[in-house]
Amino acid sequence: MTMIETVRQRQKNSTDFASCYDNLCALQNSCPLGSITANLDELFIDCNADRIRLSDWIPILNALKINRSLKFVALRSFWQETLYPDGEVSEQRLQALRRKAPAIRSKDVTYRVCRTIKECLYVTESLNSLIFQGIPLRERDLNYLAKGISKNTTLQHFSLEFCQIGDSGVEIICNAIKNNTSVMSVNFTGCSLTWKGADTLAKVIKHQATRRHSVAWQDSLRYRHPDLDRMPGLRRITICKNPLINDRGAELIAEALKDDLWVKALDMQQCGITTEGAISFQPVLKFNSTITVLDLRLNPLIEREVLGSLMEQLMINTGESELEYPWLVIREPKPGRTRPRKRGGTFKRKTGAMEQLGGRGVSRNASVLSKKSSAGFVPWRTAARVGKNRHKLRKQGAQEGVSLKKVKTTVSRKPRATSSPLATEEDEKTSIRTTVTESSVDNREKLKDMQFEMEMMKRRLEGESRARATADSRILELEVENRRLQQEIRLLKTQQMLPPSKSIPVNGGLLRTGFVVPTKKEGAKTILEDDRVLESIEASFRQFHDFLDLLKGSRFSELAHVLGENKPFPEHDKELSPIKEESTDSVVR
Repeated sequence: MTMIETVRQRQKNSTDFASCYDNLCALQNSCPLGSITANLDELFIDCNADRIRLSDWIPILNALKINRSLKFVALRSFWQETLYPDGEVSEQRLQALRRKAPAIRSKDVTYRVCRTIKECLYVTESLNSLIFQGIPLRERDLNYLAKGISKNTTLQHFSLEFCQIGDSGVEIICNAIKNNTSVMSVNFTGCSLTWKGADTLAKVIKHQATRRHSVAWQDSLRYRHPDLDRMPGLRRITICKNPLINDRGAELIAEALKDDLWVKALDMQQCGITTEGAISFQPVLKFNSTITVLDLRLNPLIEREVLGSLMEQLMINTGESELEYPWLVIREPKPGRTRPRKRGGTFKRKTGAMEQLGGRGVSRNASVLSKKSSAGFVPWRTAARVGKNRHKLRKQGAQEGVSLKKVKTTVSRKPRATSSPLATEEDEKTSIRTTVTESSVDNREKLKDMQFEMEMMKRRLEGESRARATADSRILELEVENRRLQQEIRLLKTQQMLPPSKSIPVNGGLLRTGFVVPTKKEGAKTILEDDRVLESIEASFRQFHDFLDLLKGSRFSELAHVLGENKPFPEHDKELSPIKEESTDSVVR
């Protein structure tokens, strides 16, 4: 009985991740993480792996290993973005950062995670998206992932964004994706790829194209019209932020896409492509009309005219239909913190030590703060909240500062009751010191104001650049629409120049002509206005009448009567009857 209960419990755990995860956390006396259980109602996990400790990984991996119901799994790490905030890092700081590194950065944890994902891919029945972001994956980890992908039939989207796997890692993954028919989109953004990695992707495109061509040929024999959208395989490839791909990698991918009819989107932002590499895609878009997205933005070495021609051809290929795969949104990087925050304990220790020393440092800091506040100083956080009224606050602060300076100067000018010339020298020195400190405070305030204005100008420039980009895209759309309308106008003009044919009665018969003489009401210019054309028509009619006269005087009508044909000219039978009688008499004689 116990064995049956354990089997039932295992089957329940495979379909209910939440209950399985709760039970495993209860066994090791730990609490389930909110980042894991937040989205389990929608059957997906999207968490920051940097915040998961080593002990918390055990129940997560054990529950994920046997799960069959999850549809979306994403493990993200942002630790490498804050590793070098200042650009230059000393060795001591590097060692300290390595000691504080999260558990997901270790080889052991990544090995366990990839092995668990492999077993989940073996048994899952609904997992369609798998995302690794910013996690360092080694060759051993990628081999486990490749084994799981090669035997899976439900995975549709696979992403290794900023995982730094290199060309060798892409080759391992591509060997698994090459024969997998379920994967439709891959993302290798920021994976340190070169033109060799682009070559491996081009080989995958060619391999799947040959296999699909054979399937399409079989469908054409059965159903005459093969459904290309029904055939499985890669549809979107994203390899942004790999500047070492350059023109050589772009040319290799373009050569592979010439004979492909299934890849619909290719994203190559910040790939070091120049005008030469972009030109290699022009013949591809002319022959391959299935590509609806070719993203070559953020490549500053591409000329604007070439990029505009590519966008125009893409708009012609897509037409008015909706895009199945949308364009990527360009997200600007957020300004990171240059200095880490200090903990409250260290600040309290410093303030306590200054208080023990007699309060000199505290009084000095307080005096500086009082000077800044009196001179109209506004912190950057409050300035951002104020918005439009920040100029009024600056003016008020400046006026208050001027009034305070006047008061200080009047106070310093008051004479003191002194009996020696040394006292006057000391007063002069103190007045010089006060003026120097006031000038330094003013310079600092001016510098802060300039920095604030510079930040505002940068934001305005960013907004104008975005508006300009949208205006350029709108101009391209209008140019394409204008060309289409011009083509329609030309077709309408040609239809007006060549009206439908009519028949003209000639000698009892009907003569069809390919033109119609326009009336004065139509007012359209036709070919019949040319005198040469009219003369040629008259000459043809004359020759036709001469031919009829020749038939009247000859014996070809008898031959036509013998052959059983109808009389071509019934109105002239009486005239031809004496000719027939003469011919019969001659035959009798």
